[in-house]
Amino acid sequence: MLSSEKGAKRLLDVSFSALSPGQAEVPRRAVVAAIQPEGSADVVMFVGGSTVGSWKKVEPSMRKMASSFAISRVRPTSIKRKAKNDYRFEDQGGLNERGSDSVNSIF
Repeated sequence: MLSSEKGAKRLLDVSFSALSPGQAEVPRRAVVAAIQPEGSADVVMFVGGSTVGSWKKVEPSMRKMASSFAISRVRPTSIKRKAKNDYRFEDQGGLNERGSDSVNSIF
């Protein structure tokens, strides 16, 4: 994994293998842009990737998208960090709620 730091944004190059539905390992490459917005304890990430065979073709586009990723502002919320308050969880095949705050309990 390689990384380069540009101000508040961090770019990471990653290589990994994913399992296909047939349980075969598929080598993949990705670029990750990570930003911790000012005034927030959370990090927001943008991930763009593809199979190793397609990487040379899509890499310039992925890097351009990752480099342009920005967060203009954040604001406080009174919504509790619970899986049932986040559409990305259970209804979309995400995490099942465990305990009082499943978002923090998985880390």
